[in-house]
Amino acid sequence: MTSFVGKILEHAGQMEQKAIHEKLDVLTRSLSELEVEVHQLAESKYINFRNSVEETERLHQEVQSLHSEISSIETRINNEVKGKLSLSTGDFQSLNEEVEKKKTIIEGLAYLSEIGSLLKDCDEALRSGEYSKAAAALLRLEMFLKQPLCDDDDTITVILSMRTELKVQKGKLESMMSDLWVDAIKWTVMNDQKSGLPPREVSMSVSTDVNLRELVEGLHRAGLLERRMNAFSERFHNHLLPMILEAGQLQIELKNNTANSTLTLATKDSKKSPVGASEEKTYASVFSHLLDVLTQLDKILLHFDFGWEIGSDPNSPGHLSKKGTLMSLLGQDIAPSLLDLLQRTVLAKAVPTSAKDLGGFNAVIAATKLFESELKRLGFIPLENNTLMNHVQNINMLFANKKSQIIIEEARDLMLSDLHDTVAVADDKPVGEWPPLTPGGVKKGKGRDVVSENQISDYTLRMPKCRISQSTEALMKLAYETLSEATGNPECVPECAVQMFFAVKSMFEMFLDVVSTHHIHRLETVPQFSAVHLNNCMYIAHHLETMGHQFAPKLPGTFTSTFLDLVDQLRSSGVEIFRSQVIRQEKLLLEYLNGADGFTKLEDSDNWDKAKKSVDQVIFQLKHLQKIWKPVLPINIYKKATGMLIQHVVQIVTDSILSLEDISQGASTQLISILSTIETNCGECLTSPGEVASVELTRHVKSWQRLTEIKLVVDSSLSAISDRWAEGKGPLAASLKAIELKNLIRALFQNTDRRADVLAAIK
Repeated sequence: MTSFVGKILEHAGQMEQKAIHEKLDVLTRSLSELEVEVHQLAESKYINFRNSVEETERLHQEVQSLHSEISSIETRINNEVKGKLSLSTGDFQSLNEEVEKKKTIIEGLAYLSEIGSLLKDCDEALRSGEYSKAAAALLRLEMFLKQPLCDDDDTITVILSMRTELKVQKGKLESMMSDLWVDAIKWTVMNDQKSGLPPREVSMSVSTDVNLRELVEGLHRAGLLERRMNAFSERFHNHLLPMILEAGQLQIELKNNTANSTLTLATKDSKKSPVGASEEKTYASVFSHLLDVLTQLDKILLHFDFGWEIGSDPNSPGHLSKKGTLMSLLGQDIAPSLLDLLQRTVLAKAVPTSAKDLGGFNAVIAATKLFESELKRLGFIPLENNTLMNHVQNINMLFANKKSQIIIEEARDLMLSDLHDTVAVADDKPVGEWPPLTPGGVKKGKGRDVVSENQISDYTLRMPKCRISQSTEALMKLAYETLSEATGNPECVPECAVQMFFAVKSMFEMFLDVVSTHHIHRLETVPQFSAVHLNNCMYIAHHLETMGHQFAPKLPGTFTSTFLDLVDQLRSSGVEIFRSQVIRQEKLLLEYLNGADGFTKLEDSDNWDKAKKSVDQVIFQLKHLQKIWKPVLPINIYKKATGMLIQHVVQIVTDSILSLEDISQGASTQLISILSTIETNCGECLTSPGEVASVELTRHVKSWQRLTEIKLVVDSSLSAISDRWAEGKGPLAASLKAIELKNLIRALFQNTDRRADVLAAIK
């Protein structure tokens, strides 16, 4: 019984195996026929470019049918036959391998069929204007072709042709959508004849005949939308923004008709614009115009979204698959630069320039908050973008920065102005009343006690009488006003006051560089300018010694900076330039005196004329310097500088006379005349009414006594000379060395016994 059942089962397994083989034979014949047809169709369509849509659909259905049969046989083998077969393992393995081969063939046919189907979908979508569907089909096809069918894909002609067809279809789609975009959105710009000015009128029309929603999604899926919006953003930035930000009066108009919607921006006649519009109106007007333009653009174009999920309905009101809108793309392109531009121009103009007006900036903050919220509502900027509000809420630093910039610019203009416009500085109140060094000043009783204990000079901390540039006086006034505003207004916070303090300090640091650089030629060549510059530097340094302490009580307690580090730099700058001028004058006087040829043989008329001319030039130059320096410089500085120049002249004249080997009687007379001229005129250069010339000359000219003694020797007898020498103890010995006096006597007097006795007595 057992063997009988086994035989029956064995026979059943053989029958099942036979049925499967017969089925596989039928599938093999069908696959071979289908393989030939698919190849012929692909070759005909993608190589020979013949259109056969119906044949493509039929073959695609046959491939699907055969694929289902192969799957059914494979399932039957695995689930039914495998358990029933009483065959050897080799028979089952052979059957399974045959099925796998058929599967490979059908997969290849399905691969080619799917490619053809996607290309057909793209072509149909293009003809029906469904650009997003066409782009999606090409995108899937591109991904599909990236999956290799076999290792030799690059050598299969049909696959290579299909890849070429993909490129052709992509180019066709991109060209079609780009042309539609250009035709749908048109710009018209009317520029002014003068270059550099904003356009007079800009129009942008959007066609209503084009399905822009479908076009936008198609451009997005094809990867072209950002490029198109970049070009749109560039036009917006170059044409619309200048009109919004700079035009005095702007007219914005939107017109709709059956064919298109047109947004027009036009500037009104500038001659009719009101003059003197306030800064508050400027920022409000810009905000209003910018929001108006963005709102109108959103209505006609920028509201279109993109990035739908493939297969979702873009017209469905509830779909949430979008990635963004055209407005968001516009914002990505220009929002950073636009917000920065608004901060640097519109909002910067709205920042007050006086601390007393800081409270009025709240209106600007409120308007900015509303403006920023509207930009977020439109989708122009992300919800987390608070750039403008963060900017305007930092009003104290905005005010300090603007105030600092204003005073630096004003100070620079003052430094570049002419130095010769001067104003007198009195020695009683150099710049008027100073602020008290301590809040409330010093109590009267305490002040009297201090004065009674330690009496100081009335001239302590006072500038001597002189003249300074009007620009320097204005510069100093600007510094006092700025620091007074920084420390005396409750609206100005400590941090703001500190920044304004450093702005004032930067102003004086700039003075050191700008004045000596910009006016360098005049400072070097014009004596008056160098004298005024010296006074300017001393005047500023004089006030900087105490300016920091005057305002320190109202600055933060931890703030200890002063202006003392600039005092020496300012003084050195003025002194160096004036010293260079004095040296230049010394060289000029030397050049004049060189024309005298050392005062030799003055008895000759030609030599006398040259010597007299040289001395006259020296006197003229000294008188000229007296005329321009004496009213400008403090009297002590003037006398010191003039004394140095006279000393230089005296040194040259005395050395020349002492080096003469022979002085005739006629020459001695001429020498006395020259020395008298020098004595008289130099005395006039150094004296003021009520002063004695000899005293001032002796005080400020180190070698003046030497010149006086030489004049006496030239005009005296040997006896008088001997008496004045007084064995080396007289006034002559204090000014001349023995060897110098002997040489002068030998030049003046003939060789006699008397001269020999006098010379012998001089030791």
